Amino acid sequence: MATQGAKGEAGLHGLMKGLRLTEEEESEVQGAWRSGAKEMGKVPQAVGKLFSQKSGYADGIVRAIGKVWCLEKGIRCKELGDNLFLFSFLQPGGKRRAITEGPWDFGGDLLVVVDFDSTMKLEDLEFNYISIWIRVLDLPFGLMNVETGKAIGDKVGETIEVETDQDGSAVGRYLRIKVRLDIRKPLRRGVTMEGENKGDKIWCRFQYEFLPNFCYTCGLLGHVDKECDEGDWRVKEKQFGSWLRVAPTTRRSQSVSRKWSEGGSPGGSRQLRNFEDGLRGT
Repeated sequence: MATQGAKGEAGLHGLMKGLRLTEEEESEVQGAWRSGAKEMGKVPQAVGKLFSQKSGYADGIVRAIGKVWCLEKGIRCKELGDNLFLFSFLQPGGKRRAITEGPWDFGGDLLVVVDFDSTMKLEDLEFNYISIWIRVLDLPFGLMNVETGKAIGDKVGETIEVETDQDGSAVGRYLRIKVRLDIRKPLRRGVTMEGENKGDKIWCRFQYEFLPNFCYTCGLLGHVDKECDEGDWRVKEKQFGSWLRVAPTTRRSQSVSRKWSEGGSPGGSRQLRNFEDGLRGT
């Protein structure tokens, strides 16, 4: 869904392409290239985008999520406009956690974090992928293994990890797969597996752990039904719903649950305590 700012920016780029530069304008200036790490005293940095029609602000995000990424020292956060933020991590491991773990949400709204690259411009950054754990249910025991998990994960996105027990077994109530997910595509609701006998098909449904707000009409992350340009959000029978969410409470998710001990939203997405402080324009 294009915003007014995005449309104006596209028009500006079109105008710039038609400009004829003068000799003075074409004369190159030699700048002093510095990496963001050097400028900030080698503090690791990343950039985040909040997918929300509300405007987030730096202080609220620092209070709400800074201690999740850097438990003791927290983070620094600078607003870059259009719900973009520059994060500086004050402890080792904070940047890795922010980029590779998740998914992260701020009051239910998706927050995507990417690496800071001093050679790129702000408009060149892409916020298209998140890491998320998927539970594959209704899978026969004979298919609960690492090989099957990788095949399913690569069908959905890119497999990062398949959870197994200490003995290497993946048999359980469900198969758990960590996937790098493209948020530009609708959520997969499940997967059709080949049965043991030729011609047999087995439908195995998905549940996503800590799934942020998404659209029940089109299945995309980043907006909700009333903000969707596809279809009519008032239709009662939708192809997507809250049944795709699950909030882990078992041993498997203790490391995540400890970080989010403040509690979860009714839909199963992690609700940050400082949501009301962290958003303006409601």
